[in-house]
Amino acid sequence: MEVEIITTHISKSSWSYQLTEEYVKKMKAFDKLRFTVVKDEKKFLDKIKSGDRVICCDENGEAFSSRQFSKKISHYRDGGIQRLIFFVGGPFGLPSPVLERADLKVQLSSLVMNQEIALAVLMEQIFRAYTILNNHPYHND
Repeated sequence: MEVEIITTHISKSSWSYQLTEEYVKKMKAFDKLRFTVVKDEKKFLDKIKSGDRVICCDENGEAFSSRQFSKKISHYRDGGIQRLIFFVGGPFGLPSPVLERADLKVQLSSLVMNQEIALAVLMEQIFRAYTILNNHPYHND
């Protein structure tokens, strides 16, 4: 399964962009992970293909433990989903049409955080989910 993270307004020189690129490299051991920056959030819906599953990071989304999150990813992967897309919004969150299209809304924290921190948390949790699914010792309860 291909996993794609899509966000907006992140500079290639930002710490979160560089951290995300490191996680893209780490994920090669498990699955294909792509990171895409779109200049205009109105173009987010154009990135979705038929059959994709869409997960939006949203402060009003469902909260998961790391193990629950890994089971959700496993459910999509084992269910034959070809591509899983995560959207991370900018300073004002995600546009309503993107949230309405979401198959799942995930809360990364009960605290509100800025986009770059949300991106870093999401990347780490996706990596952690794959280590759990592959019985890698990275995660410990």
